[in-house]
Amino acid sequence: MPNPQAEFPVHRLQARLEELRQEYQAGQALTADLEAQLASLRSSMLRISGAIQVLEELIHAALQTPVDRSPAVETEGNGRLPEVERRS
Repeated sequence: MPNPQAEFPVHRLQARLEELRQEYQAGQALTADLEAQLASLRSSMLRISGAIQVLEELIHAALQTPVDRSPAVETEGNGRLPEVERRS
């Protein structure tokens, strides 16, 4: 049976081990960076989602037509009821 040390000298194994450790560390650094980017992106998307919801609600409220509002209860442009003439 052949000696494994004869096929793979220790210095070559140590060199490969060092290469793999460096690659692993680079992968860990990249993973940390990508996770930070993902957290930032999720935060941005949450803010955008909230803004979308607010704008959709404002548009919906602006487009709704009043139901069962007679001219006597229409408001003026300032939000107050119009003055009504009183008859005595």
